[in-house]
Amino acid sequence: MTPSVEVTFLQDGRQPAEQVARELAEFIGAAQRSLDIAIYDLNLADGPADQVRAAIKAAAARGVAVRLLYNVDFPNPIPVPPPPEPETG
Repeated sequence: MTPSVEVTFLQDGRQPAEQVARELAEFIGAAQRSLDIAIYDLNLADGPADQVRAAIKAAAARGVAVRLLYNVDFPNPIPVPPPPEPETG
């Protein structure tokens, strides 16, 4: 039987980073064969990120196939203008 999947909806600034990191580390810790992560904004530096980083490394060390896909910001300004901001109000 496949275990159930729990869904958590996140809102920007509505939950502490420590809580999100703990839940994510627990999810990663349960991986047995493969772990595929696709995330737009990834910054694993300091604080709660240490917990997530350690969980990913531990999964790989126990033989879980880990694939991580994330957006890389350009180190220099993009040579084209950004799209216009929508008007509000």
